[in-house]
Amino acid sequence: MASVIVVGAGPAGYAAAIRAAQLGATVTLIEKEWIGGTCLNIGCIPTKAWVRSAEVFSLVQHADEYGILAGTAKPDFPRIKSRKDEVVAQLVSGIEQLIKANKIEHLVGEAKILPGQRVHVLGEGVDVVREADFVFLATGSQSRVLRIPGADLPGVVTSRELLSIDSQPERLVVIGGGVVGMEFASIFSTLGTRVCVVEFGDQILSHLDKDVSKRMQVLLKKKGIEFALKTQVKFIEADQTGLKVVAEGAKGMVEWQADRVLMATGRVPSFDEKALTEAEIQFEADGILVNSFYQTNQTGIYAIGDCNGICLLAHSASHQAVAAVEHALLQEEPEGRIVPSCVFTLPEVSSVGMTEAGCKRTGQVCRTSKFSFAANGKAVSLGESDGFVKWIANEEGKLLGAQIMGPHASDLIHEATLAIQNELTAADVFHTVHAHPTLSEAVHEAAGGLLGEAIHIAPVRKRK
Repeated sequence: MASVIVVGAGPAGYAAAIRAAQLGATVTLIEKEWIGGTCLNIGCIPTKAWVRSAEVFSLVQHADEYGILAGTAKPDFPRIKSRKDEVVAQLVSGIEQLIKANKIEHLVGEAKILPGQRVHVLGEGVDVVREADFVFLATGSQSRVLRIPGADLPGVVTSRELLSIDSQPERLVVIGGGVVGMEFASIFSTLGTRVCVVEFGDQILSHLDKDVSKRMQVLLKKKGIEFALKTQVKFIEADQTGLKVVAEGAKGMVEWQADRVLMATGRVPSFDEKALTEAEIQFEADGILVNSFYQTNQTGIYAIGDCNGICLLAHSASHQAVAAVEHALLQEEPEGRIVPSCVFTLPEVSSVGMTEAGCKRTGQVCRTSKFSFAANGKAVSLGESDGFVKWIANEEGKLLGAQIMGPHASDLIHEATLAIQNELTAADVFHTVHAHPTLSEAVHEAAGGLLGEAIHIAPVRKRK
């Protein structure tokens, strides 16, 4: 019977531990802080609980548009926070029960990797060295913080600290227009906070095609969010009214007043460089080095999830974990996977595969088609008709990528993921019957647009 040690109990760690136990291994799971890691405790899940509160508040505010007289609504921020805590506690408890049910040993303490497949665990009442046939490092990632004057002032926070605040700020400056920054900007703006997003680049959500990014910026600007693109934050200082953020843009120096400043400038892999060096495990600044099986240069030691820097997404981490365990215990080779990504703004955005810009950069000829949710019966009925579905395909109609902005984009993207993973064509999707009235019809119609056969897309007028 094989023995396994897993360091870290986030999405990669607990998935690896459970899969190894399913395959008959004896498993020790080591975690210094909390089961579920960043995602479950201070990332994906608590943020989505806040998104839901913001959605409900927005619906109540516009209830009269649906024929409902609901009176005056206002956010109860302490209750919003407590509901978030309840959601997290319920899900953490569920993972803890799974760990027990799979008879996984759970040690609470700081883990230090030693030469060989050995790990030293030091914690309250715990000081042991364990050895196993296989060790899986799943130490996650941490927020990147700009090294600028004032970054350490009270009120300048990362997403971790922001999720713990007890009162809603009146003014919030978000440094960074990526996924984390845009989600929090959307949440707080919807709840009534004055929000400004400062982004060094020329677009928000830079991993998306510019037409999607620009449309999202227009929609969020209409909801009251201020944007400052191509702007570099120089320093933050405290004054009598709170915090002052000073930056330099295309037209010179600019500044904003804030009660809180969110550092949303990305995440970086987290690992103990000294311990890895002593164990002769190779790494770089952007992650622990691994091969296609997620093996490090040391026999029997794997690095999975955010710590290897390949893809800093929770669902990618879980899939890496299962693939690595199955390679270690079953000698199975992992298959390449298409990984979707989602942004839980209001409205949502999701993407998978290649973007139109990516195709152009690689010299690949592609065709695109967009279908607006304004022409989708279900979206109009929901009162959520902003956004569109965009397909990208090659000249033969093989689907290469998709981007969705609009209601339930995070759910709709999986049809596109399945299609691209299995190398389907626009015809395969369009000739599949989609139920009516559903949001999925927008995916169907956009695929039909690639063929020139969509029923609800007006024909392109030919120039004379």
